[in-house]
Amino acid sequence: MGKFCGCKLHALLIGLICAICIEISFCRADTEVGCLKVEREALIRFRDGLNDPENRLSSWQGPDCCRWRGLSCDNRSGNVIKLDLRNPYPNDAETHGFWNLSGQVNSSLLELKFLRHLDLSLNTFEDIPIPEFIGSLRELGYLKSFLDSFEWIGGLSSLNQLLMSGMDLSIVDKDSVKFISRLPHLIELQLSGCNPTDINQALPILNLTSLNILDLSLNSLNSKIPIWLGNISGLVSLNISSSGLFGPIPGGLSELPHLEELNLALNNNLTADSSELLRGTWGKIVTLNLASNLVYGSNPNESIETLVDLEVSHNKLQGQIPLSMGRLTALETLGLGGNDLNGYVPSSLGQLSKLAVLDISSNHLTGLISETHFRDLLNLKILDMSSNSLVFNLSLKWVPPFRVTKLNMRSRNLGSQFPNWVKNQREVMYLDLSNTSIFYTIPNWFWDISTNLSLLNLSNNQIEGQLPNPFMIHAFADVDLSFNLFEGLIPIPSSDLTMFDLSSNHFHGPIPSSIGESAPSNIFLSLSNNRITGPIPMSIGGMMYLQVLDLSRYNLTVQLKSLHLDANNLSRGFPLPLKNCSALETLDLGKNKFSGSIPSWIEQSITGLRILRLRLNMFTGETPPELFFLSSLQVFDLADNKLSGSIPSSIGNLKASMQTQRSNHYLLYGRYRGVYYEESLFVSMKGESLEYNRTLSLVTSIDLSRNGLTGEIPEDLLNLRGLLVLNLSGNLLTGKLPEKITYLRGLMSLDVSENGLSGVIPPGMVRLTSLSYLNLSFNNFSGEVPSGGQLTTFEESSFAENPNLCVPWVQITCKFNVPSNHPIGEQETVENPWFGLSVDLGFGFGFLGVYVVLLIRRPWSDAYFRFMDKVIGLCFFLVVNIYKSSYLINIIYVKKTYQDGLPMIFPIVHRIM
Repeated sequence: MGKFCGCKLHALLIGLICAICIEISFCRADTEVGCLKVEREALIRFRDGLNDPENRLSSWQGPDCCRWRGLSCDNRSGNVIKLDLRNPYPNDAETHGFWNLSGQVNSSLLELKFLRHLDLSLNTFEDIPIPEFIGSLRELGYLKSFLDSFEWIGGLSSLNQLLMSGMDLSIVDKDSVKFISRLPHLIELQLSGCNPTDINQALPILNLTSLNILDLSLNSLNSKIPIWLGNISGLVSLNISSSGLFGPIPGGLSELPHLEELNLALNNNLTADSSELLRGTWGKIVTLNLASNLVYGSNPNESIETLVDLEVSHNKLQGQIPLSMGRLTALETLGLGGNDLNGYVPSSLGQLSKLAVLDISSNHLTGLISETHFRDLLNLKILDMSSNSLVFNLSLKWVPPFRVTKLNMRSRNLGSQFPNWVKNQREVMYLDLSNTSIFYTIPNWFWDISTNLSLLNLSNNQIEGQLPNPFMIHAFADVDLSFNLFEGLIPIPSSDLTMFDLSSNHFHGPIPSSIGESAPSNIFLSLSNNRITGPIPMSIGGMMYLQVLDLSRYNLTVQLKSLHLDANNLSRGFPLPLKNCSALETLDLGKNKFSGSIPSWIEQSITGLRILRLRLNMFTGETPPELFFLSSLQVFDLADNKLSGSIPSSIGNLKASMQTQRSNHYLLYGRYRGVYYEESLFVSMKGESLEYNRTLSLVTSIDLSRNGLTGEIPEDLLNLRGLLVLNLSGNLLTGKLPEKITYLRGLMSLDVSENGLSGVIPPGMVRLTSLSYLNLSFNNFSGEVPSGGQLTTFEESSFAENPNLCVPWVQITCKFNVPSNHPIGEQETVENPWFGLSVDLGFGFGFLGVYVVLLIRRPWSDAYFRFMDKVIGLCFFLVVNIYKSSYLINIIYVKKTYQDGLPMIFPIVHRIM
């Protein structure tokens, strides 16, 4: 019996071993065969329908499709269960090439009957409709792609993950969304960045009780948070950040029993009383992000001990930081920045041993910060206490328990010396100690950690000393050392930079010739307000990404849209390289020593020029007439040069000055990290230099003053009816002030002083109602200045040194009795004074008679003056006699005024000899 049993057991063991061997043999054979033939052939047909520019599917050959890129198979059956062809580099084609797949999605995929995971996202399939046959893949549990309809989704009964972020819901039929309700096992739904018109389009009231994860972020929902979201009891994660939501945050969200993550950040207009909201149940909440909204009230004594991440920065919170914060021992992120918190910072925060992020910046916090505040913060990686009124009371020998990667203490009083406790922060990559009252020099040990820094901001202090050369910094870093007391030569960075601001220091000497080679990726370079000498290095031209170049008080280039090189003592001729700067809008070469002629090629090469400022140089020759065909030119300033010749008649072609600039737009250039450079310019106006920035686009100005221009003021100038500023002073101009100057109705500042202009002041100037500055002094104007309008507001200095000009309201009398120097002939050279007197008296009595008639006959008087108003306005001049022996000219000024409703005539007779 025992022998029989032993044999039986022996046979059983042999059979079991054989079965195992057969199974092993079977598995080995299956592995060697690879995927099923029918699925392999289906995949090949699918591949052949695709466009693959980078040959991503080059591995799709050979018998074992389970080894092909993007495919995974079941280990036992060999069936394909995963197809992942998402584009890993959608935004980096320069480095990795164009990995986008496109073409047709072949229905051969239906042969993959056990496919559970399909990801075709971030390719360019959005131009074709996703075929409805995908809805027949019954085992599909994960789908991520670009879609244009929901209807076929209803067939995916096993689907538990639907990831359609980035698709455009605005083109989808609203009714087709209902097909989501046919997915009874759906656990995760991602519709981020889908552009639905409202939240009910993106997610109607459906049977979504199985849903755990819902992402509706990055949309433009523009609606309130639906209260019914609080009924999805299975929710674990809800993200509706950056979606334009407004109104109250429903209290029901705090009662969701499984909710661990709630992200409502960056909606800007969601409201809630923080005391009431945070007193909710929040049974399992781990992450609560309400940043950048309108949450108000004071922080309650925190009792949500499950919290790991609490982010409520940039809201309207008030009051003090509660002591109970120190009891949230699981807390890893605490964001309270950008609120209205006040009072002391509780030292209990130093007990949060798991805390990795602490942000209390931009509040109204006061008091001392001691070592106790950081006692147990062993895991701290981000520390931001900037923009408060805190005072640090730390021992010089204190060694922090943490090693942060980001340290921001901007606008805090850290003491006069560079903080010694930064010495052991060898992992720091972002360091901002700007405006922290630091004096003295940077210690040598700092340059041992500076090579880790991607951002270094020490601006607005009073740090002294020289910088090491080379300047040790991490590649592609932003460096701002402006507004300090650094001296010595400008250093060369050890690595390529994106921002290098050394402005407003005491650096001297030349700009390093190789600066462009050391930092070819530089976007922002500012060396203004130093003591720099020498030429601008040619290597700067190799900075292919340069947007901002600041080499003087305020200078900028944005793809060379604006170039300021004023006050740099530059010399020689007009810079020829500017001929290639076709995008320039502002060119300011003022206050240098440029010489030679102004080139006419400016009009052809820099066609979009708005501002041309060449004042205070040594340019010679004539003004190129071509310049006035620059259709966008608004500010034309050639003052204080040595130009000669006449003013070109083409000056009337400045289109930008033909009409008043009524639309103001800021001239902003060089957007860098969200900040623009605002164009700014000093314009000579009203006898002084005024700075314009935000209204600069409204300014139209021509300044040709203090040159050697000759000839008359061209009539064509009067086409510029939108001109605000005209300055022709300090030249050799002759002739009259054009009668039609009254066309320049918007003129605010007119200066033609110190020329040789003559004749009478045009009567129409009384209609220049915008004129607030006038200078006609030091010319040869004659006659009486017409009274009325703005003219009577100007003082004697506006008309001084015109010998034959009289201005009644400032007591400047006319000097008419000057002997004539114009001989007529040899026979008659002596004047007859009695004849002149008789003429004067005759005209006086004649006009007196007219006056009496008009005074008696009121209707005649009214008709007469209406007629005269239409013909000559308020005043006219009548030349009544030229006596051939003495050139006697009698001028009668007839002025009409009204007294008690009656017209009053005052004939005034003068004689000019």
